[in-house]
Amino acid sequence: MQPTVAEFLRNRKAQYNSIVLVTASPEDFVKRILHNDTTFDEIHGTKDVNLKGNNKLQFIRDKFGEEFHYIGDSSADTHIFQAARKAFRVKNGSIHEL
Repeated sequence: MQPTVAEFLRNRKAQYNSIVLVTASPEDFVKRILHNDTTFDEIHGTKDVNLKGNNKLQFIRDKFGEEFHYIGDSSADTHIFQAARKAFRVKNGSIHEL
């Protein structure tokens, strides 16, 4: 059985310098929901530019560089999966390495 995203992140948190959420959802909304969550070191959501697809990829590159791992669940993530050093797709609540 494949791990859920939460299990995956908890199990690997020590392996990463930081775990960052970048989402197309409005930033203020996501930060309100996750304000007590300790999984993420940073949370970034849509403010002026919708962080979806190529906009999200550009944001990630600008902020974190070219070397990143990515977890996504949308067809809009295709370019990000291709650009990531390591990519994982969420399907039916479980995470699978691409």
